[in-house]
Amino acid sequence: MSGQVNVAGTWKNIKGIMVKRGGVWMSVKTLYQRAGGQWGVYYRQIIIPQNIIGFDTLADSLSQPTSWKFCDGTDGAPDLRSLYPRGSTNQGSVITPAPHSPPNADIVSSAFSHSYANYYRQIGSGNLIKGSHTHTFRHQSMSANSSAPAYLSLPGFVLNKKMREGVLLFYRGTSSPTGQWMVPTGYDDLFVRGSANANDAIATETTGAHTHSGSGAYVRINANLISVQLASSQNYQPALTNHSHGWTPPSATGTATPRHVQLLPIVSAVNLPKIESGTVAFFSGVAVPTGWQLCDGNNGSPDYTDLFIKLNATLGWVSDSAMGADVHTDSCPSSGSTSNRSNSVVNAYGSALQDYSNHSHTVYAHDHGSTNSSIPSNIPLLICMKV
Repeated sequence: MSGQVNVAGTWKNIKGIMVKRGGVWMSVKTLYQRAGGQWGVYYRQIIIPQNIIGFDTLADSLSQPTSWKFCDGTDGAPDLRSLYPRGSTNQGSVITPAPHSPPNADIVSSAFSHSYANYYRQIGSGNLIKGSHTHTFRHQSMSANSSAPAYLSLPGFVLNKKMREGVLLFYRGTSSPTGQWMVPTGYDDLFVRGSANANDAIATETTGAHTHSGSGAYVRINANLISVQLASSQNYQPALTNHSHGWTPPSATGTATPRHVQLLPIVSAVNLPKIESGTVAFFSGVAVPTGWQLCDGNNGSPDYTDLFIKLNATLGWVSDSAMGADVHTDSCPSSGSTSNRSNSVVNAYGSALQDYSNHSHTVYAHDHGSTNSSIPSNIPLLICMKV
């Protein structure tokens, strides 16, 4: 309880619980009561840090307390709009990585094998021309795109010491700490992201995949015969004429899973819940609140520096070791066959021996590099755990 009391004709502000002992009023944070021979907590002062950031799961149905400050980058609040919060030792500036394009990889097609009767049987060779060839293809260009992990989007607020039901925080455990907090369903394998508006409803994006579309015509690197083999020697060495095939470049896809720690999502079930030990939260500014510990790996604390938070309502907290990676590989599926193309074998004097029938090649599934960034647009924020 808090408010004002009239002491000796003077109004004074109080915080906590006022208890009169020996004729003197004093403020305490916890009031105990004895019942049935046992002492128990009768009332405990709930302290909500001023700079704690909570995510509102009921923003589209319940009004926020007037003291809450939407995280839009004004009045000292961080800007969380469409950004992923990232653990840090202080509040930093928004980081917006540039969109990336995968490199143009060389792709060798499947070989086309052939065996054709020699037109020079009349001179007694009677041999077969045997050979195979491949082509090397390359995308002409690949579109740029940004990495965005699968997310749960909620409006973030600086709570300014006020809490109501529906506020999402995080817990370093596998089950709800008390009955004042509940574990929501369906919040598995999703990263936390701030929504664009204060009254936005919950939104999710569950794949985390992004696409780099192949555009323009293919670029053929090589179209020569790889090998020609005769059953036995003859006077006229055949060779394959140079030719090319049409090919439609496929799109490349990538999935971003940046370095993160997996924590249990907990949502307040009452208007003024006690924040239990093991609760993890982001904070505005640089001040670590009383009763909280900076998650920087010192003094026995977990190190969540530079890590994102990934929610898992089923398994909860697994380990403090970072999972994921800050780079990913963009991959193309098999694009099927190239267009058909006829070609001919010629002898050493340029005379045609025989036309090849129409043939095509398969362009194999392939990767586009391994150093593309998985980091989404984010803002570094002070991350602490309740002790």
